[in-house]
Amino acid sequence: MKKLLPLLFISLLFIASCGPSVDSEQKAWDANQKIIAEVKTQYPAFIKAIDVTVEVAEKAWEKAKSISDEEKKAEQMEKANNLIEKGTVGQINNLKSEISKLENLRTKLMGKKMPTLLFEDRAREVSADAKLAIDNAELVFQKGNGEEMSVPDVLNLLAKANSGLKESTKKVKKIIDEIEDIESKAAADKKKLESAKDSTSATTNTSTTTDTKTETTPKFIKCEYCGKDNPYDATECKSCGAAISHKK
Repeated sequence: MKKLLPLLFISLLFIASCGPSVDSEQKAWDANQKIIAEVKTQYPAFIKAIDVTVEVAEKAWEKAKSISDEEKKAEQMEKANNLIEKGTVGQINNLKSEISKLENLRTKLMGKKMPTLLFEDRAREVSADAKLAIDNAELVFQKGNGEEMSVPDVLNLLAKANSGLKESTKKVKKIIDEIEDIESKAAADKKKLESAKDSTSATTNTSTTTDTKTETTPKFIKCEYCGKDNPYDATECKSCGAAISHKK
């Protein structure tokens, strides 16, 4: 049953994304009735609060059925569905979604390599705060299996739990964004350093090649006739005046 509820809720979101029509709103209403039944079964303590929401929604639905204009009828039917989806039933489903979101973010944070000890302390503190918010939200569902609660108590409980989850989610996302910003800058700096090393290495190799060529070129050449040393680029001997041949 617990697996069926999220699937029904997702199907409602898909139907809503198509825009209101009599047919789509009827399907949404039918899906909502299944969700209501599931929630009542899972959390009997919330039945009174759910029934109050459902009663208002059913009145709005009956009003919609009496409208002859198809467009206006669809709009009224949509209002009836919204009363359920944004009321107690919707808040219960939203609470589950927020718990899952925060759990995933908390896991992601604890898997990060902390850039400094300060970040490590902050991450530990934020993670503990997130765990507390999740535990408080889970407690709502535990109370839902207990004694029946008044409507104001249920709404207050859901609002408080949702608020705690959203506030904690902001804190976790903030520190994750900061860490990822530092990671991004570090990666960019590393890339620049590697590029600079490659450039330096290429320059050194070019210089070494040039030096090697220079060292292998003779500085002097002997005259074939008198044996005197002459500059390598000389065309005639500075001693005897004979022509100097550079043939090897």
